[in-house]
Amino acid sequence: MMAAAVLDPLPVFTAADEAREKASLTPSEVIEAECDLRGLSSDNGESTPPSDLPSSFGGGSSGASLNEQLSQMLEELVALPGEEKAAYLRAVIRCPDQANDRSRQSDALRREEYDAKRAAKRIAKYWEERVLIFGDAKAYLPMTLHGALSDEVASMLEYRIDRFLANKDISGRIILCCDLARADSTTIKMDEEARHLWYVLECLSQEVSSRTTGVIIVVNCPDVSVSKITPSVALKRIRYVLGMFPFRIRAIHVVQPNECALQTVIPAVKYALGRKMRQRLVIHQGSDEEVTSSMAQFGLNRNDAKCEKETIFKSWIHQRLAKEYAESYIARQNAATHVDQGRSQAAISAKARKYKTKKMLMSIVGQATAPRGDSRMTRAVQARIRNPKISSYDALTAGGFVYPRPERGVSPMDVYDADNVSLQQRKNQLSRRIRQVRDAVATMNDGNSSI
Repeated sequence: MMAAAVLDPLPVFTAADEAREKASLTPSEVIEAECDLRGLSSDNGESTPPSDLPSSFGGGSSGASLNEQLSQMLEELVALPGEEKAAYLRAVIRCPDQANDRSRQSDALRREEYDAKRAAKRIAKYWEERVLIFGDAKAYLPMTLHGALSDEVASMLEYRIDRFLANKDISGRIILCCDLARADSTTIKMDEEARHLWYVLECLSQEVSSRTTGVIIVVNCPDVSVSKITPSVALKRIRYVLGMFPFRIRAIHVVQPNECALQTVIPAVKYALGRKMRQRLVIHQGSDEEVTSSMAQFGLNRNDAKCEKETIFKSWIHQRLAKEYAESYIARQNAATHVDQGRSQAAISAKARKYKTKKMLMSIVGQATAPRGDSRMTRAVQARIRNPKISSYDALTAGGFVYPRPERGVSPMDVYDADNVSLQQRKNQLSRRIRQVRDAVATMNDGNSSI
């Protein structure tokens, strides 16, 4: 089946096409491409962040405010054909906080140069693609390792195809590295790989600099074969990167492609990239020394772009787990505070009282854990209170403790962190703190709180 995919009649960009396009480029197009490739300002040659904003905020001659632009975009969304907006409409019902996220809507407008109709289509396409990748059951969950990706953590740690590099390029731009040699369809399913990539892109879109200074993509593909990636799979990746998220791709560097990639994948990729991005595509070939020298001309360190150690990626996953738990807790706490603000005691509704009870409970959690002096354990208790179904290991990870997940047959007593404290000791400590909170809640007179 995979071999047949290579024979699909996909349009390609030939050497003759490339020569004609190169001859038609204007001086301004060449300068802008060089500035993006090398992280330079087209004005004075300094390494300053290029601006995404149009000269007249709101775009066009209307000079409309952002609120007006957003309203117009929502009207365009409603006006889309039913099949195009179906996934988005379901999102409005099932996850309104995500569907109505003003930041995401503003990013879509900016990415489409404040064209409301195109921005509406981008948002609708985002939700349609998200449902295709994650299925109806998970597509509307939070796009986190505790939500839509809750079953993917182990395989992400195993394959590590897409990831951020620890270092940025010489201009301070984020580098997204793709190791296509690890994308072997005989060991990882394509839909599974797509979910992993989607999550990394979601994380990338949360970085402010990805929308200003932009992102550099480095693709390692020295061992690409038909079993690892086909033109169809490569084009799907391009669609996700360029069409679904608001960040700016400043350049794409393909490192040491073999003959298979050069003959079957790259011609189709060039066609799909379009005129602008084709000028920002660089292919590095030759020996390791030649490639190192070639990449250095664009402010890239070849050693940084090589496959990083597994421990680095594991550390990133642990940091994401902790960050997402903390953000979830803060969001809930802010929601409770928002409900309470501006209301007199006489006008507090039953829902607001429930929020106050939750805040009181979290206060008890703090009191029960504060004397012990470790804020990580306080956060672990809070995470367990918020979601009693999570394991002790996940609660500790959310609190900020870093432990490798014990393999089957390995006792938690034999797993230690950097403080030389075993995982079992931390679990026991967490259990004691939870019992203290239970005892404190039991003394509350209203009987409304429960764990």
